[in-house]
Amino acid sequence: MLGSCSAPKRNVLSLLLAASIALTMIALASSVRAAEDIQIINLGPHVFYVPKAWMRGMDVTAYLRPKGMLREPQPTAIDAAELLFSPGEDWQPYGRRELPDFIRIIYAPRDGPPPLDAQTKKWIADSASLLPDNYGFVRVAVGFIKPGEGPNWEKFLYKGYLSKFGEPMVVTSDNTELSPGYRAPSIVNLTINVDMGIQYRFSNKKFPESTWWDLHQRTLAFVDYLQTRK
Repeated sequence: MLGSCSAPKRNVLSLLLAASIALTMIALASSVRAAEDIQIINLGPHVFYVPKAWMRGMDVTAYLRPKGMLREPQPTAIDAAELLFSPGEDWQPYGRRELPDFIRIIYAPRDGPPPLDAQTKKWIADSASLLPDNYGFVRVAVGFIKPGEGPNWEKFLYKGYLSKFGEPMVVTSDNTELSPGYRAPSIVNLTINVDMGIQYRFSNKKFPESTWWDLHQRTLAFVDYLQTRK
């Protein structure tokens, strides 16, 4: 009787073991495929996991140190000093509709974050006595104004916000028409790590002031996504 009971148990154990091995092989195969689809790019100690499909469209540029650049996938990791992204229409989960036209990430080795310059400190101080508009911004600087026209550029500070490094979000909103339907890019600069900064550029026609704060949050989320192992 004991022998007749142990055989079914051995069969069940064999099936469970075989299923476990099969699942492990599938997981390993998926991991290999994922690794083959991802380009690792190092900015100093910071690792970015960039889908190779994005690079095949030449929408990602890795600027090397001391010089040179790469715009296509490589068989090994890339050591870079800067990364430039021009989001494609089909990028997932972030694409051209959700992100700025250009995102530049810069690695800058140093012992601490850059100090605030005197002008930025003044803008923070000035903003304390200014009422924010409907979107939370205050205008802290204005460019040249032609009679009968608006300023060619304006600087807006998002009131009440400072990054973990004490930096405000300041948008340089450019209203210069370079050609019919094409406006000079508006710009945001921000320190995102002690040794890493970001600059992103966008058209204020495509992204009006009402969208700036959400755009900022999505851009920072995009940078976090790039640094998440895939």
